[in-house]
Amino acid sequence: MRHLLLTGIIFGLVITNTAWAELRMPYADEQVVQRAALIVIGHAERDTIKFVDHPGAGSHHHLARLTITRIVKGELAEKHLDIVIRYGLMPLATDVDRKNAKRIDAVTLLRPTGPIILADYSGERNDLQIDDLTKDQIWFLRTGEGESDTDPVPHMLGIVDPEDIQPLSLLDYFQGYLRVDSESFIRELFLKDPVVRGRAQVYLAACDLRRIAVDPDLTRRAINAVPYFLSHVPTGPEEAQKVLVSCGKAGGAVLETYFDQWGYRREKGRIMQVWKELAYTESVPRMIATVEQATNWFDGQLKSGVIEPGNLKLDGGEQMIYYTDIYYGISVLTELKATEAVKTVEKAHALWKRIDFRPNPQIVEACESYFKRVVPASSGR
Repeated sequence: MRHLLLTGIIFGLVITNTAWAELRMPYADEQVVQRAALIVIGHAERDTIKFVDHPGAGSHHHLARLTITRIVKGELAEKHLDIVIRYGLMPLATDVDRKNAKRIDAVTLLRPTGPIILADYSGERNDLQIDDLTKDQIWFLRTGEGESDTDPVPHMLGIVDPEDIQPLSLLDYFQGYLRVDSESFIRELFLKDPVVRGRAQVYLAACDLRRIAVDPDLTRRAINAVPYFLSHVPTGPEEAQKVLVSCGKAGGAVLETYFDQWGYRREKGRIMQVWKELAYTESVPRMIATVEQATNWFDGQLKSGVIEPGNLKLDGGEQMIYYTDIYYGISVLTELKATEAVKTVEKAHALWKRIDFRPNPQIVEACESYFKRVVPASSGR
């Protein structure tokens, strides 16, 4: 089970890496289909769902036997298959109206008579959109190899992530990814079926970006990639960022226009990350101006009493935007060895020492990293 660990105040809080405090990395439908060794339509036999503890590891899994109704991908001669529901996914026994959900574990030893639902416990409990494991669903089965050091049955087929089981109503959609004309088929579904529109756009954006990525004209490639970079389609911005970086300075230059537009203020941090990755030295004047503006804004907040030293609690609005501007701006200036930013960074450092942001001193640390990496020892610092 791969996880995305969010660390640092940029995401609002520091998350402890405990068994139930990890957030999963989302996976696109195309990837779910491709990585599955076996895709079947089937249902779990009610009395075969069993809890298996991992002694000393603080984890567990469940075993279940599937009755196979149909093979969608792969080969299987048998009509039944023993699978594993891996740690983080939890079968829950419910009563007949799907209430009073309880874990099926070694303590309760439940023999449920109502629907059995599935919840993701990799963070806070999140019930999956599966009505009943004992009714036919689409199962995207794969081994657990490389997922966990504590998995006692890594070679056994099963489900690992929430995306590995889907309702039967989506069968036509998922079969589309196995077609030779998958893109045109999915695009047609996107236009006519609102149920799959949101998830289909992830795949279609990826198809577009693959074409954009091979455009020999770097400026045109960057211009065409930017809308995907600025979108909020899952995985789209990450893939578009790779395309922008592949454009070199042309990618950095195209982003300058968006960086200066008020409507894209919340995207400035991401644009700065691209400039950092590109070592785009042309961005230095903008970085200095950005850090100066944000530092002055926080200084005004401090002087007016809106914030108090040692008592800042970042909100999700202007404070977070300006905070991000300072942190990423100084990170870029450090990476680019921008010696002309010394006074700007010194000003930010002094301010944030006064603000004394106790939950996370990362801006002070970023400033001190700049001094260490950029400012020559002979400067007297």
